[in-house]
Amino acid sequence: PVSPAAEAPASTELFRADLDRVLDAGPGAFLARVEVRPHFKGKRFSGWELVSFAQPESRLAASGLEPGDVVTRINELRLERPENLQKLWSNLRTAPAIVVSGHRSGQPFELRFEVAGAALGPKAAVR
Repeated sequence: PVSPAAEAPASTELFRADLDRVLDAGPGAFLARVEVRPHFKGKRFSGWELVSFAQPESRLAASGLEPGDVVTRINELRLERPENLQKLWSNLRTAPAIVVSGHRSGQPFELRFEVAGAALGPKAAVR
């Protein structure tokens, strides 16, 4: 099992309504809140390195993620291709939790965000 980084909370709760607002805004709006760059081990893509947060005082910045962290998976899905991001975005509509896996300073970490509240059904999610 992968343990969380020392400073990061192991589990945090977020509300379904807040998550739905982020999902409704789309991936572009979310990515405008954080600067990332591809991270490689040798010549092989290994994940997305967090460079900075657009708003250092935001909930995203307070989530336990830090600049320099390399995110390798979200809910077990690698985000190597645009279609993977679309799949993740769709899956988050009904996900009971968001699990972010990666490494910080060469050590693995996992952050878990429990989603509180009822999930929208697939038909309700399309607005």
